Amino acid sequence: MKTKEEKDQEIEKNIKEQIKQFAKKEYPEDKETQDHTYNKQVDAFLYMKTASDIELKEYAIKEYKNDYDMQKHIYDVNVMAKDYMSSVTNIEIKKIVEEKYPKNFNMQKHIYEKQFAAKDVMSKIPNSPKKENAINKHPKDYDKQVYFYERLMIEKEDTEKIAKEKEELQVKQEAERIKKEQENLKIEQEKDAKNIWKRLKKLFQ
Repeated sequence: MKTKEEKDQEIEKNIKEQIKQFAKKEYPEDKETQDHTYNKQVDAFLYMKTASDIELKEYAIKEYKNDYDMQKHIYDVNVMAKDYMSSVTNIEIKKIVEEKYPKNFNMQKHIYEKQFAAKDVMSKIPNSPKKENAINKHPKDYDKQVYFYERLMIEKEDTEKIAKEKEELQVKQEAERIKKEQENLKIEQEKDAKNIWKRLKKLFQ
């Protein structure tokens, strides 16, 4: 019967063979890159064997079952993000991101920072029906509140712009109408003056 150490050695040997095949499959025509990939993957495999955070280790393996280098990357960024999330102060936003990404601390960190910044933006916007509308539309998402509020403001600006352009067009059309009337009136007056002159000439002939 094999000892645990012998079993571990056999597993490690099998995994290294799998890594070799992985490198060949990824770079079939490039021996140098195969070797580089193999060494990176083996180093990452050995690194992941010593990973101490079981929760994050399991998450990384689940995300990239056959890519040990990516496992290492996912594990490392999540270790740092988990440490960051343990120190954040806004409990409300922390709860929101934990519910959305319960096992992905890197995404928690990313979304937390976006939401924290967006909450600060919303706090500085004066109270108005549009702000209230944005909050009611997305009560638990400050980033979407900001986006929705900005869309409402753009729509308001567009509406005001259209109204202004319409008013300017009406003023222009009215000015052109008055100008045309004045031109027609001038033409009629000139015709009348000519007719009067003709009649006067006939009277004195």
